[in-house]
Amino acid sequence: MAALAVVVAIAVLALATVAGAASTQAAAGNTTTKSPPVIYIFGDSMSDVGNNNYLLLSLAKCNYPWYGIDYKTGYPTGRFTNGRTIGDIMAAKFGAPPPVPFLSLYMTDDEVLGGVNFASGGAGLLNETGIYFVQYLSFDNQISSFEQIKNAMIAKIGKKAAEETVNGAIFQIGLGSNDYVNNFLRPFMADGIVYTHDEFIGLLMDTMDRQLTRLYDLGARHIWFSGLAPLGCIPSQRVLSDYGECLDDVNAYALQFNAAAKNLLEGLNAKLPGARMSLSDCYSIVMELIDHPQKYGFKTSHTSCCDVDTTVGGLCLPTATLCDDRKDFVFWDAYHTSDAANQIIADRLFGDMVGSGAVVPGNGTTPPRVVSAPTPTHPVAAARIDPTEWPAMLSIAGFWVPVIGTALFAVVVLAIRRSFCDEPVSPEQSQRAALAALAALEPPVDAAVVLPHFPYAQRRASETLVCAICLEALRDGEACSEVPGCRHVFHGDCVAAWVRSHDPPETPEQRAARVLAVWETLAARAAPPVPMPLPYFLYVVGASETSECSICLEPLRQHQLCSEVPACRHVFHWECLGAWARSNGSCPLCRAKIMPGSDAVAAADDMV
Repeated sequence: MAALAVVVAIAVLALATVAGAASTQAAAGNTTTKSPPVIYIFGDSMSDVGNNNYLLLSLAKCNYPWYGIDYKTGYPTGRFTNGRTIGDIMAAKFGAPPPVPFLSLYMTDDEVLGGVNFASGGAGLLNETGIYFVQYLSFDNQISSFEQIKNAMIAKIGKKAAEETVNGAIFQIGLGSNDYVNNFLRPFMADGIVYTHDEFIGLLMDTMDRQLTRLYDLGARHIWFSGLAPLGCIPSQRVLSDYGECLDDVNAYALQFNAAAKNLLEGLNAKLPGARMSLSDCYSIVMELIDHPQKYGFKTSHTSCCDVDTTVGGLCLPTATLCDDRKDFVFWDAYHTSDAANQIIADRLFGDMVGSGAVVPGNGTTPPRVVSAPTPTHPVAAARIDPTEWPAMLSIAGFWVPVIGTALFAVVVLAIRRSFCDEPVSPEQSQRAALAALAALEPPVDAAVVLPHFPYAQRRASETLVCAICLEALRDGEACSEVPGCRHVFHGDCVAAWVRSHDPPETPEQRAARVLAVWETLAARAAPPVPMPLPYFLYVVGASETSECSICLEPLRQHQLCSEVPACRHVFHWECLGAWARSNGSCPLCRAKIMPGSDAVAAADDMV
């Protein structure tokens, strides 16, 4: 009887769980959210907001003046323009903050639940595009990075909520320019030799088909793919002509690509249920800015503000001479549009979204929202039963209903017999069975619910300054938890993940002590390290934001020998950083990896 009671209890609990989930879904369906949509950005240097800064070997970087001079911070951020990217401005139009660079995130950060930018300077649709930039995130790499973000979301909020967030998100994709400028049009790249242009278009479309389908399978539904701009009219291409005019054949390539991409997106919409993929017409608005700059408040559209059209790399290096008024120029450097031009382009693209009915504009209290694609109507759902078929159907039902009823009756009799005739079940066994059933029905209890949370403060009565799990410093305002038995403090997400995956006997503090002991043992046996050949230069007061060596805490003085960490460009006394590097592998300020490099600015050979 106890076993039968457990079976009945489980059935009731299962029905209650299903009913509760259904009511929750119904309530959620009737709720109108006022939060802006999540925005994911994929692309190349036109959209990169700093991902390449985290790639130590990448040659496609702009983390030096004069880039970022008109950004809100006033200093370089990894954006290949003087201010905002088009993606930054589009996010603001949807009431969302600029999506953060993917490589700046830890997968335990709460930022994984918001907008993320995966764009990388030098990237293309094809994996071989941009290969001479050494290190970058191709479109396939960017999609894999998005998959990591989605998995992190599932770990935080569950699969259902993560799917709903991704399904309602906006996916902005801007790729293809580098596949021409840094691949097909380059005489030393194989694709321009092996393929005709028609064949190359076919290769690009087959690649896009696979990549966009993969994004769809990961939950993407609202995709805006930015068509190519008139590539033959950008400053770096004009200088290849005899008299500085646009290259018509390159513009024709861009138009052919856009037409093929539009057909591909329409085919995917017809094939993939719920997909709403559109081509954003960048060609028309950029060409209009080039042909009629005065109409939009510009004065110059044929050359760049930095006057670097003919220089190697075409980037606005610190040695470049800026134009008098950056708002007068459509192009910032030889490849990238200016902040003012990006504003005009974003205005047009957003207007096209609203005009097509894909986006409903906000009303002052609610942000704009995307409109889902109409649900396809299946012929089966609309089919009606012919009244002449009723007699035959009733005859079939008259046969099957008794058969199914008899089978169910037999199952119930056997269950009752087993409950009376089997070996008696102890109360403990019954309780364990019920708990196991409940555990199967209910999701596991999150450790974050068990452990108390509090905002960390250094003035709080705690001696803990570093989370022993991630080895990061505990900062004011961060959500932290403490182990009640020993009162050791950790980041809340870190200790929750630790509790879920480790046995209780070893605490994170104990593990840290054990690991450190192993490190000390190995260090004692190791040979003396070889000093690192760090580059050095004569320090010039005012040329860097750094004015003090954070190792010796002494000021940096005029013409002292100094070194910088190539990855983050933090500056220290040359002798101090050399001594530090002999015993530590990371920057004293930000923990970026220390490696030999050049103090000169590395300029890329082409558009990034």
